[in-house]
Amino acid sequence: MIDTTERVIRAAATGDEDTLTCGDAEPKFGKSQDWTGLSAGEPERFHAEYWEDQEPLDPAWNINLEVGPEGVAIGEVFPSDVFYRETGDGLCVVDIVWATVVG
Repeated sequence: MIDTTERVIRAAATGDEDTLTCGDAEPKFGKSQDWTGLSAGEPERFHAEYWEDQEPLDPAWNINLEVGPEGVAIGEVFPSDVFYRETGDGLCVVDIVWATVVG
């Protein structure tokens, strides 16, 4: 999962994220520069009681994204969590949650 997320980050940073997106999903990847300095955090099994909006997308896993040492400025919006569905070919992205940094 961590390796897959690192691939998603690299793909999103170069505009090639479609190769890792589930065919029926439309996650919002934003701009390529939004992914600069991010890395994979800790994966966990999807829990619908916490992520109600993602439940209809049938994810199996989610993972948080960590910000590098340069950080993110107050008020900046960044991708914070990626949601995956398991398929016969592995994992594919069904959604991305964005967060705003508060001071």
